[in-house]
Amino acid sequence: MLKKYEIAAAAEAVYEIILSTEGCRRNWQFALYYAILKSTSEEIEIPIWKSKGEMYRGKIWDHASQWNYDHEFRNNLKSKNKIGLICTIDNISNAGNGQSTVSFQITFQHITRNNGWSQNIKLTRNDFIELCKPDDTVRQILYDDEVSEILTSISENGNIVEAEEIQGLSSKFGTLFKLIPGLQEVYSIHDGINSISRDYIETIVGAALFYLPHPVNECFNGYCSMKSLNYRIKRKKTVKEHIYPRKRAGYNILNSEIHDLRMFINDFKVTFSEFMYLTSDENSDTINFEGNHDDALRDNHIVKFPDIDPSPFYHNHKRFLSFIRYCRNSKGETEVDITLQEATGLLNSFMNNNNKRFKLE
Repeated sequence: MLKKYEIAAAAEAVYEIILSTEGCRRNWQFALYYAILKSTSEEIEIPIWKSKGEMYRGKIWDHASQWNYDHEFRNNLKSKNKIGLICTIDNISNAGNGQSTVSFQITFQHITRNNGWSQNIKLTRNDFIELCKPDDTVRQILYDDEVSEILTSISENGNIVEAEEIQGLSSKFGTLFKLIPGLQEVYSIHDGINSISRDYIETIVGAALFYLPHPVNECFNGYCSMKSLNYRIKRKKTVKEHIYPRKRAGYNILNSEIHDLRMFINDFKVTFSEFMYLTSDENSDTINFEGNHDDALRDNHIVKFPDIDPSPFYHNHKRFLSFIRYCRNSKGETEVDITLQEATGLLNSFMNNNNKRFKLE
């Protein structure tokens, strides 16, 4: 069983990899501490709000008003720092259906020692459930939709190749990889006979690709539409637009010789997983486009941002979210859209302030 200072170290490490998630707040940190503690312990105390001056465990609580797990987490974090414990997170993957479960491996190492040790952790929605039951709305630790956001943010920071190859043929990639030869056989039977059946099989494979893991840093091509940029600044929802249409991806796979799981994962990672951000309306306009994706954007009068190649946000979703926050701070929470010229000016100043390696013309 993990010691509490080890759990605090694990919670801190997980929090650091999801810190760039929009909507991330400090409550997520001790919520992770509670969830990991619950997932690795048989009995734990329920979350309790402690007001300054009230009785708690037979004593007057003379600290600031706070949740018991917030206080416990910070105390154990101090112990972890005194001991000199380092914690890293690896092998992140979805361990269940949809966005309800995530698994990862935590590895501990003392600064002054050579020995290290690891433990696998699996978090589910149930590990967070008590945090969504407030005694009043002001003191609610998490809102219901935040649990899915936390679990999704963790899984999206995994690495496609590392996580999937560890599971091998039992992974989602492995499952689809095993199905492809049979689908190719059925697909070839209808060659020149039934185009409707072939179209349907292409759609099936393309849809299956869409449900494979899509870690944001590995799959984000660094671009968005100007309309979706303004949506993001105003905290409105945007959608992921895959650069390679699903149906065309299905066609390519069904007409290729795929003999190796690693090759299949690599093809997905390099070719089929890449995405940018659009609004839902823009996404509807570009469904199953023909030809070049940039041409499809221009044909539908969708302005792409940033107007440079390569994008400074390529495979760096964290920097993209930092830029969104920079825009909000610079322009304020206004309903007025910024223009491409204004956005480019903000990007120049953002990069000059935050990363001298980039100099944008």
